[in-house]
Amino acid sequence: MATGPLKQARERFRGSVPSTLRAPVAAFFSRTPFLRGFLANAKDLDVLYAERPFLRAGPWHGVRSGRPTAGTTERVIEIPWVLSRYAGEARVLDIGSSFALPFYLDELRALAIPELRGVDLAPRTINGMRMTRADVRAMPFADGYFDLVLCVSTIEHIGFVNDIYGVDAPKESHGDIAALREMRRVLSAEGRVLVTVPFGAAQDHGWFQQFDEAGWRALVDGAAMRENESECFAYRADGWHRVDAAALAATRYGDNGAPSAASVRCAVLRA
Repeated sequence: MATGPLKQARERFRGSVPSTLRAPVAAFFSRTPFLRGFLANAKDLDVLYAERPFLRAGPWHGVRSGRPTAGTTERVIEIPWVLSRYAGEARVLDIGSSFALPFYLDELRALAIPELRGVDLAPRTINGMRMTRADVRAMPFADGYFDLVLCVSTIEHIGFVNDIYGVDAPKESHGDIAALREMRRVLSAEGRVLVTVPFGAAQDHGWFQQFDEAGWRALVDGAAMRENESECFAYRADGWHRVDAAALAATRYGDNGAPSAASVRCAVLRA
C-alpha cells in the first residue's frame, strides 16, 4: 500500500510515544498554538490564505485563486468547502475542535456566529468558542438545539483508538454511525450537518478509517439522514481535482504521492 510521507511521519511519532505519555503529549500539542502552526503544512496555508476572498462568495467548488495544490493535504479542500457553506445560522456546533488548524478556527470565529460551540474529548480552551468536553456519541445538548453542525475530517476517527490525541474513548465497531445519529439528534428540523471524510477504497488504519461508497451509504442511512449535496476530490501529481465518486473506488490513502488522504468526500446532510 502506498503511503504519503506525512502519514508515515505521524505513524512513526505515534509509535515512539509510550502509551502512558500519549495523553499528556497530545494535551501539550493541543494547548500550544506555535506548535500547531509549525506542524501545519506550509503549502496548505499558502493555498488557504489565497482562498480567503472566496469563502464568503457562495458555495466553494474548488481552488479559485490559481494557487498550485501539488504537495498539499486534503485540508485545502475540506476547510474552504465547509466554511463557504455557512448560511447565517445562529447556533453552530463544531465537532473535534481541539486539533483543528488555527486557520480554520480563525475563519470560523470571523463568521461572527451568534452562538459558536465546540465539542471534543481532548480538553482545550479556544477563545471565541464555548468548548464542551464530551464524547460525540453522547453529547450533553438538548434535542434540536443547533442549526448547523460542522464535522471536518473527524467522524472517521470515532470508534477507533485515538490515544495519540489524548482521547480515552471506548472502541466501537459502528462509532461513526452512533456519532452521526447524535449529531442528528441535536440538529434542528431544518438544520444541516457539513461533513468531510477520506473516501475511496475502504481501509482500516487502526486510528481512523477511509470510507468507500458502501461504508458511506451505511453511515448516512444508519443515522437516518439524507445527502443534500456531495462533492468528491482526488489528489493527482499536479494537485487536487473535483471528480465523480465512482472514479475513486480503488483509491487508497496516500496514493499518487498525496501527503495524507488522496481523495475526500464533502457533503451536506439533512435529517
